[in-house]
Amino acid sequence: MKRPKIILVIGLVISILIVTLPSWWENKYCFNPLITNDKNKLREKAAVERLKSLEPDNPKNINDSPFFQYPFPSKVYSISEVIEKGSKINSPPAYNNPNWKQQAYKEYWHSDYGRWSYVPNRIHYAMHRLFTTYTTASINYDFIHNLGIYEESHQFPLLDNPLAFIRTVVIKSKILKIITYGNQVVIITKPQRYGLQVYDIPTEQIKPMNPKEPILFQLVTELGDEIDYTLIDYVDKKFK
Repeated sequence: MKRPKIILVIGLVISILIVTLPSWWENKYCFNPLITNDKNKLREKAAVERLKSLEPDNPKNINDSPFFQYPFPSKVYSISEVIEKGSKINSPPAYNNPNWKQQAYKEYWHSDYGRWSYVPNRIHYAMHRLFTTYTTASINYDFIHNLGIYEESHQFPLLDNPLAFIRTVVIKSKILKIITYGNQVVIITKPQRYGLQVYDIPTEQIKPMNPKEPILFQLVTELGDEIDYTLIDYVDKKFK
């Protein structure tokens, strides 16, 4: 290549660099108020959404439970009367790990997920030892994550008729006997430091006096002192 052509090519390259380099440099390294503004707005929106998943919009006192709870049945018998007059529920444990230790925090409770990070709910689940649910897919999914037993749930049995059983989870107690009378189920237990037990209680064994009212589950000691309770709707309907 002759010298004049080389000089011409070099001149063209220099001209292109002179035109494009300042713009490229500005976009990459210099402050652009429009781009920075948009990024700040996105970050602010994400922070607001994350905060909503963690706490109420305004400071306030919230009673337990922070979400809907069924009312008590119209007739509630004393624990001693349920034990004396009731029928024993015959149901083997669906899961039993006496060495299970409750963790203080699960990774899926983080606000990155948002679904199970609401602080009042987290406190509610930490306060209690007795939980009940029907194992329909969407309800059960939230149930096991809220309790922090997602990994353990892989060992729970799959129920063909999820409305034919009330899945009952007991934490830090050893179940000795389950008795039902009226619209109540009394679970006699021995409190302990560790442990996770799951029972799938057939709804047909409960036989409530008023099927249209909720069922009161009570966790009690051998002396009949109540440790915890929970309420669940009675569903007299079976999947076929």
